[in-house]
Amino acid sequence: MTDSQSGCPVSLALLDGNSLDLFILGEGEPSATLLCVHGWTLDHRSFIPQLPLSGQGIRLVLFDRRGFGDNHHAPGLDFEMDDLDAIIASLGGPIYGFGVSQGARLLLRYATLNPAAFSGLILQGGLVDGLPVEEELPFERYAALLRSGDRSEFVAEWLDHPLMRSGVPIDQQDAVAALVSGYEGRDLLAGVCRPTPMNLSGELPGLSVPMLVIEAEHESALRRRHGRFLVEVCGADHLAMPGGHLCHFTHPQVFNEGVLNWFARLDHRANRSQ
Repeated sequence: MTDSQSGCPVSLALLDGNSLDLFILGEGEPSATLLCVHGWTLDHRSFIPQLPLSGQGIRLVLFDRRGFGDNHHAPGLDFEMDDLDAIIASLGGPIYGFGVSQGARLLLRYATLNPAAFSGLILQGGLVDGLPVEEELPFERYAALLRSGDRSEFVAEWLDHPLMRSGVPIDQQDAVAALVSGYEGRDLLAGVCRPTPMNLSGELPGLSVPMLVIEAEHESALRRRHGRFLVEVCGADHLAMPGGHLCHFTHPQVFNEGVLNWFARLDHRANRSQ
């Protein structure tokens, strides 16, 4: 598989016989690969602000998860574990996972079961399975709106939710709204927007994979608590950010610089241990 800087997808065969389009962006021989896993209602376009990293020796791998964007395969996080198997098997060199929200939750599940798959994880706004949660999203309300055909009201209510509104500069609001333009609610209507139960709280403290937790200033209190668990109990590194739940998109310069600094710190630690 070769890198593409033109934005043309590369088709990857999946274990179930379907295929998945990967967007692989980078210059020359990469020192690392950043596998980007987007959040709920989003798609691969949410990582376009990270493209400057591809000029810094980091290969970006973007894709639409099942049920999102142009991926019309049956949705469900359980299926996506197999998709990650296929994606990771197709890539060479050190692989770092970057997950946002539901994407971070998926990566934590995968890394717990496959700790050798990643050289590191960057986690933004995700929940840790097994820790206390309270319902943040009115999924039943959203599903009812979509079933009734009132997609415009669903979009309006979702964009007004604190996860999508808090910390978003006024001049970025239209760009954030455009990110959900392709969401059709396939996972909501199929009743698989919630993952099957899993408890990682006892396993994550022993996970040897380096982690960087992104903590945005206007992130929800629940997700800040889960991020603090990863930092304080599991030994993850911490990057404070302006913005909110989508800070990598709304404040990309701060995010990209923070990621590059983290990679440099990991290299420094590796050199010291040799």
